[in-house]
Formats: sequence, C-alpha cells, structure tokens
Amino acid sequence: MVTLENPGCIDMNHKIDLQKGSFNMTYNVRPQYYYDDETTLTWSSSETDVATVDQDGLVTLHNPGTTKIKLTTSHGGEGEYEIIVTGLNMNYKEYQFTSLDQKLTLTASYDGWNPSVSWSSSNSEIAEVDQKGVVIPKRGGFATISAVSSSYGTAKCLVYIQLPIELSDGSKAYAGDLNKDGVIDDNDVTLLESYVEQGNVDNDQLLLGDINGDGTVDSSDVEKLKSIKTNSTFQVGAYKHINRVILDHDELHLKTKSTGKLTATIDPKDTTDSKTLTFTSSNKKVATVDNSGNIKTIEDGITTITVKTSNGKQVKCKVTVGTGIGNYLKGDIIHDNFVNVEDSRDVLYKAVGIKPINYEDFDIADMNKNKRIDAGDAIEILRIYLQKE
Repeated sequence: MVTLENPGCIDMNHKIDLQKGSFNMTYNVRPQYYYDDETTLTWSSSETDVATVDQDGLVTLHNPGTTKIKLTTSHGGEGEYEIIVTGLNMNYKEYQFTSLDQKLTLTASYDGWNPSVSWSSSNSEIAEVDQKGVVIPKRGGFATISAVSSSYGTAKCLVYIQLPIELSDGSKAYAGDLNKDGVIDDNDVTLLESYVEQGNVDNDQLLLGDINGDGTVDSSDVEKLKSIKTNSTFQVGAYKHINRVILDHDELHLKTKSTGKLTATIDPKDTTDSKTLTFTSSNKKVATVDNSGNIKTIEDGITTITVKTSNGKQVKCKVTVGTGIGNYLKGDIIHDNFVNVEDSRDVLYKAVGIKPINYEDFDIADMNKNKRIDAGDAIEILRIYLQKE
C-alpha cells in the first residue's frame, strides 16, 4: 500500500494557505519490497487549477479550493491525500465583456468572510477598477484585476474585453486572435511564441499578444494564451469583411487637361478589414489618378480607373477624355455626352454633303486635325467607340 503523509505544513483539517506556494509531499510504501530501484512513481492532482504536482512530488498551489494529490506505483500501489487550499478568493477568475456599457463588481473573500483589500488593474487603458471592486471596460484587450490583502495574499481575475482593436494598417482584430481567423487556437500560440523569440515586438503585436495585460509580451503571455485556448470560455468576436466597393460613377467624360473625382464607398461601412483603397489608371498617358480618387486628364483617349480594396474586391470606371468645345467631347457631334455610332454617321453625312456643316462644331468633328470634315473623321469616331466598348 501507499500512504501519503502530512509534510508538516498542512493543518489537522487538511488546510493549507495559498501563500505557502509550494511544498514536497511525503509518502511511505508498504511492504518495502514493493519499492525498489525499478519502481516507477506517478504523481497527479485531481484539480490542477487548485494545485499541480510534478513527478518529484513537488506540489504547487494555484487557487483556493480542494484537490486530491495521488501517488501510484508501477506495482499497482496507490494512495492519495486531500488538500484544502485556503486563501484570498474572488467571485470571478475570468470574465468577458462584449460592450463598453457593461460593468462588473468583483468581491474578494477569505474562508467565508471579506477582508479589506486594495484593488488594481494591470492595464487601466483596457479596464479600470475602483476600490469597491467595480470594473469598467475601456477598450479591447486583456487586463488582470488584482485584489491584495496584507494578511491573506492576492486574488486575481483575468478580464477580456471582446472588442476589435484598430491596428496600424487600419484593420481591426481581437486580442489573442493573432492570425485574425476568429478563434484562439494553436496557430495563435505559435505566432505568439515567435513574437517572444524575436524579442522586439511592434505595437500591433503588443496590442494582440499582451495576454496578461501588463504592457509587455513575454513567455508568461504564451503560457496564459495556452491556458485560455484549453480551459477558458473566452470567445473572439465576429469579423466583418468587405463585401464590395461601390463607385459614384461607372463612366466619366472629362475634358483634356482637366480634373475629376471618383468617390468610393465600402460595404459594410463598419468592416474590420483595412479601408485602404488603391486607385489605378490603365492608361496614364490619358489620365492619372491618386488613391483619393482625384483624376487628372492629360490627352484625348480612354482609360479605365480600377479601385481595389485591401481584401481584393474591385470596381472599374471608364473615363473618356476629349478636347471638346464647352462641355462636349471631341467627336460628340450630336452633343449627348457620348461618342458613339450616331456621331460617326452624322460626321459622314456632313462629309459627303448630306447634312450641312455647323462651323461651331467643326473642331469637334475634325478628328484627324486636317482642317476639313471627311470620311476619315467618321472612321476615327467609330474607332473610338469600338475601343470603348
């Protein structure tokens, strides 16, 4: 048989104060011939959140509660010892906020009564706590709320404010979800380990990887994230990805050496993706565009302005540039703000004398700039129309 004995630090009621920290269990194996150099001993704790035990019998206390330390021999013998860990306790060990409108009142107790304690937050930018134990969330992230008694030690509660955090590229993510896939899993742990290994984290990595809420990223954050992944009820919030981008124009007609403007709208407006947009022109000889949608025309022609979102959604706008008289485009002889087959036919009729030439429209119709209206102008208008289509 195996007998686990009081190591001398546990009282007669099997109670030990959490502040003891750790101690070695003592044991006896009877009869002695069941224990020799080939005997293997296996230690275990029934409640590892209360106390753990290594394979040398070293017990480490973690939280108030009751656990049974068990020793099993390779010969089939076993024994156990119940330990009641006393200490400052809190009504919550972890708590998740989903809104800044929420509040949480924490209480600290010791063996059934409430001693005087001092309250503090590891990061008051994430969560504040007053001296009555009322916790107020401030922004997304983790923070550790501590209650400290001069006589009975410390109790802690890890709070998680499940709100997206804005990153340097304009996207948003949730603390702990380092790869932004909507769950806290092994991939996040691996990423956090790489951050710790590199030793110098940037601000985005700090915002997502500071699991203890103490303003740093180190090995303790890795261990805490592993614990959250395995044991916690914390859940990451939903991401809102960009579904589409909309332009206020799908076609524009602009004069040469003028300016224009395209306005893009992202759907949904409250996306967690980066709202950065990239504008490009397919023909920079005709017109250029900046990433605010400002167009600057250069010469006659057609170009396509493409707007692309951070997640690859895109939309296009055809821009036709012409040196028209007033607001009319080169070749727009019928003045409908488009260059099409009707314009080509009208110019051809004028060229062969079927229709009279209106000299106010001469510069619009003289596409090849030879100072006369002929079939070549009609062909050029038709070419522009077909290129646009």
